[in-house]
Order: sequence, then C-alpha cells, then structure tokens
Amino acid sequence: MKTLMNFLKDERGLETVEWVVMACVIVLGVAALVGVLLTKIQGGLEAVGAEIDEAAAGPTTP
Repeated sequence: MKTLMNFLKDERGLETVEWVVMACVIVLGVAALVGVLLTKIQGGLEAVGAEIDEAAAGPTTP
C-alpha cells in the first residue's frame, strides 16, 4: 500500500506529459495554419496564372 501511495504522489512523469501535450497542441496548430495558408496561396497563384494566360492571348474582339 505504501508503494502505491508513493506512486500516486510522484509527479516526475506528469511534467513530461504536460510538455508532450503542449507540443502536440502547437504542432496541430501549425499544421492547421499551414493548410489554410497553402489553400490561400494556391488560389492566389491560380488567379495570377489566369491573368497571365489572358494577357498572353491578346486582346479579344467583340
């Protein structure tokens, strides 16, 4: 019983778990941010490409 009580009072591993959880939260946040930014960048590049294609085609006749 004394061994069990000592185990429950020991907090050495708890700090490590807290750091691991915090690192996971940060990694997931960065991954979500990168996903959003890549979508926005891709949309912007596609718009630029469309403008370039339109300019390269020359003027259109009505």
